[in-house]
Amino acid sequence: MSDSSRPPRRPFGLDSSEERPAKRRIEDAPLQRRSARKGGQGDHQKPEERPEFLRRAELRRSRRNRKRLLAFVAVTLLVLGFFAVRLLLDLSSAGGGFYPGVRIDDVDLGKMQRTEAASQLRAVNAPRLEALTLRFHFGERSWVIPPEQIAIRANIDALIEEAWALGREGNIFQRQAEIRRLRSEGETLHSQISYDENALLAALQEIKTAVDTPALDATVSFDTDLEDRFRITREQNGRSVDLDALRLQAKRQLENGFTETIELQPETVLPTVLEETLTLSTKRIVRTTTELGSSSEERIHNVKTALAKFNGLMVQPGEEVSFNKVTGERGLEQGYKNAGVIQDDEIVVGPGGGVCQVSTTLYQAVVKAGLQVLKSSKHSLTVSYVEPGTDAAVAWDYKDFVFKNNSDYPIFIEGRVSNKAVVIAIWGYPLEEGMSYEIVNEVYETIPAPEIEIIPDTAAEFVAYTDETHVKKKGRDGVKVRSYRVEKKNGEELSRELLRDDYYKEIQGISYVGVTPRPAGSTPKPSDSPAGA
Repeated sequence: MSDSSRPPRRPFGLDSSEERPAKRRIEDAPLQRRSARKGGQGDHQKPEERPEFLRRAELRRSRRNRKRLLAFVAVTLLVLGFFAVRLLLDLSSAGGGFYPGVRIDDVDLGKMQRTEAASQLRAVNAPRLEALTLRFHFGERSWVIPPEQIAIRANIDALIEEAWALGREGNIFQRQAEIRRLRSEGETLHSQISYDENALLAALQEIKTAVDTPALDATVSFDTDLEDRFRITREQNGRSVDLDALRLQAKRQLENGFTETIELQPETVLPTVLEETLTLSTKRIVRTTTELGSSSEERIHNVKTALAKFNGLMVQPGEEVSFNKVTGERGLEQGYKNAGVIQDDEIVVGPGGGVCQVSTTLYQAVVKAGLQVLKSSKHSLTVSYVEPGTDAAVAWDYKDFVFKNNSDYPIFIEGRVSNKAVVIAIWGYPLEEGMSYEIVNEVYETIPAPEIEIIPDTAAEFVAYTDETHVKKKGRDGVKVRSYRVEKKNGEELSRELLRDDYYKEIQGISYVGVTPRPAGSTPKPSDSPAGA
């Protein structure tokens, strides 16, 4: 380059007034910018006042920033588009059906519609359900409970709904995560069976009813006309199926998906009454008698009629026996006859006279057999066939004799008339060896009867002549007496139980005598009186 092309140099040290200000502006610009940043005073420069190279630098910087922003936006849009496409592909991977990786039992449901899945699952489970047939066996008998009888079914519909929900719950990102998990890991649901438990129980109850057999107790019949009196049948064991245990067996098979024939093993049911026990209970415990004396045929007939009600009677442990209930009403309509009965402190003729001798004889047998007396009553008069305090009066409408078999074994009653005596025997489990019971009375006061009242029979109702008498009412002494049941062992008294404390009131006798002298040559007849009760 020639010197003529260069700008003229300024002489060294030359001070030019035109150039100095410009130089100061250039040198002072950084100071002014620093002052402005520091908040100092002074005018801000307008963009058009900035130096050209600064404005160009800012322009380049602005362009670079825009390029970076555009690049960021482009990358972001590209990433979002990628994930959106991927999400769309994931969400649509089921093709309107189940998502890939979902299985129920051995069936892959991927992209399958619900109706198709239900149909296929039912077809797959059909053989399994049909195989769940319960079979039972006992002896020569067998029973079958088919699946339809107890409504066996698989929970296919519920599982389909559960499988359909996989990948369809939560927000889109949760769904995508679940869909990807299903695709990579898969999920298999297993069907469960259900059945009608009431129907199963009813079917099992029918089997139990067919198998169960009640235990048969040994039995005994009592016939007083037989020489040995007793006929005993042997007991038999029963059997009973445990319904709860059988139900658990069936349930275990159904829930585990297998069915093997169940062999029934019923429990043995033991009888409560054994032949051995009945054999021991057929011994005679006690035999009591009371004399009929001069009883009329009518009275003896009534005694036999009442005895027939008790002859052969079996009384179970704990059972109560009422004399009135066993015999029933004792009137002419029931086959009884008129005989002497005690009424209003005197003996009169009425239906059923003599029955009280049966109840009294039975009462004494009950006491001596150690049985429990629940109710007994004395007569209004003492009777001739037993000691005072040891009788047991009965009357259909207001007096009864009641006892209870308080032993652990049945008892049997035998009653008959033998050799003008009432005989009652009680059979059953014998008393302990050497043990016995007695009925003992103690009269602790006797009150003399009032003097007999003599009534002249002016109307000749009973007697006519002065040497004839008719006893209307027999005078009797009053008696106060206690009766006991005495327990003895080998003849030695062990205990004494008070049975009753009775008072038989004294009775004033009444006799009628005739008022007309007897004609010469006629024979007087003996005094008459009714037969005893």
